[in-house]
Amino acid sequence: MTTEAKARCKRVTCVDLDTTYSSTKLAAEALGVRASNITAVLKGRAKTAGGLRFEYATTIPAIVVEPQTKKIKSRVGANCKRIFCDQNARFYSSIAEAAQEMKIPPSNISACLNDRRQAVKGNTFYYVSEKDEPSCYTQEEGEK
Repeated sequence: MTTEAKARCKRVTCVDLDTTYSSTKLAAEALGVRASNITAVLKGRAKTAGGLRFEYATTIPAIVVEPQTKKIKSRVGANCKRIFCDQNARFYSSIAEAAQEMKIPPSNISACLNDRRQAVKGNTFYYVSEKDEPSCYTQEEGEK
């Protein structure tokens, strides 16, 4: 969510649970209720959404439920191959790591690696084997 979008979000309080959420969308995800139903309650078109009452937060609460940040799926193992990105001259331990850091879909990186695509957002990716990797980037060299 961009900072501009965050600035437009209004805090929402679930009256029955005495919990405040930073947006209608987060309240809907946390409670399993449709966001449009919560909005209908907030605008006075309905009394409850999912059996719960909602209102816009008027004061800054002590506890606010914020969105969770996504974690990189760690898939280091025999099936993971190291890759190299020529644009930023960086090695990644997996496609998932590169995708998370560069905010690129992993399928696009895979397509580039398998010659189905030339580049992804100006980045070209290559598989790297231990013998191809320069010694200055290996762990043994860094540990000395």
